[in-house]
Amino acid sequence: MLRDLAHKHAAGRISEKRFVELLLQLEEVEVAPSGLVLTASNTIDDWTTFKVRVKTASDPCAAFEFCPATGEFRTAQDPA
Repeated sequence: MLRDLAHKHAAGRISEKRFVELLLQLEEVEVAPSGLVLTASNTIDDWTTFKVRVKTASDPCAAFEFCPATGEFRTAQDPA
């Protein structure tokens, strides 16, 4: 679902505002009830990092980065 939203945003099929609304809805309806937390942040090179973690853990159980300008995905980079 998250990748689908990212693709729609990159393709211009949904606005930035709608993208954020749908991300928040996804977290509320799908992620949080499963005991997980979804976070998003921006990297210095303008990629968006999505991470999913168990509520009681600090390390993510899944993570990837998305470039809104190109629609590309990559494995999330560990902070140096």
